[in-house]
Amino acid sequence: MKALSLVLFAVFVLQDTDGSVHVTPVGNFTTRKVGEDFTAFCKFTEGTKQPKWQYDGGDIPEGVAISNSELNVKLEITSVQFGNQGNYACSNDDGKDFIHLYVFQEPEFNGLRTNQTLTFGRENEQIACQVTSVNQTYYEWKKDGNAITRSNVKFRIENGEYLEIKEVDESNRGEYECNAEVYIIDSKQAIVDIKPHRRKIQVDVVGEINGGTSSNEPVSSEGPQHNTDKPVVQKTTHYQGVPTITSSTMKYTDDASGAQDCRPFKVILLSTIVGLIVAL
Repeated sequence: MKALSLVLFAVFVLQDTDGSVHVTPVGNFTTRKVGEDFTAFCKFTEGTKQPKWQYDGGDIPEGVAISNSELNVKLEITSVQFGNQGNYACSNDDGKDFIHLYVFQEPEFNGLRTNQTLTFGRENEQIACQVTSVNQTYYEWKKDGNAITRSNVKFRIENGEYLEIKEVDESNRGEYECNAEVYIIDSKQAIVDIKPHRRKIQVDVVGEINGGTSSNEPVSSEGPQHNTDKPVVQKTTHYQGVPTITSSTMKYTDDASGAQDCRPFKVILLSTIVGLIVAL
């Protein structure tokens, strides 16, 4: 009796296996981008009835090709569109399997500037990453490979698509990454899949740095004042060779040659005084 029971159990299992159908790709769902092709196979076991494909419980719509081969029924869609999204089930009298097709469209980045320049010290400077998408889109920002969270006090993320820098400094220079994630949602608003779309943005910072001036800033004509015994020859921004008197010692500055001593003038003056004395 025990041996008979094992034989009957084996026959039941084999019959159930022989009568089953299997759809590939394996899994309950798959995703395709608009314009891509989609192919699914419904495999069945020899000796069972050929299965039939259905779309959302009804007939397969026009534009979807069905072809039969040995122990296989192929479903094929060329250039998938949003109207092809739905549930594709394959069944016969002995079993049933299905695959749900979700369709998404890549977001379009609107005028993304991959190189941007910020000005040191300015407040509320923005790095923009706007996209257009028919699917729900969420944003993620990174700087030099590190995630920028909303708790970061140096940044503010506005509607996801704008990264606002509260006050620009030298640390804001680097490589930023904007990730526009397309969320694929089912009829119950559950997330089925996430498709990332990343773009990198190189950011430079120009202008005043560390309280000084950048190399393109004009230099002031008033040099620093020094409290020393010896008069200091000061450089100016005037390059016309005109001397500028800077002290009562009759020293003058000429930017091309620096300070010049006026000893020849003193010798002439002394000679004149001696000549007057001799004449008297």
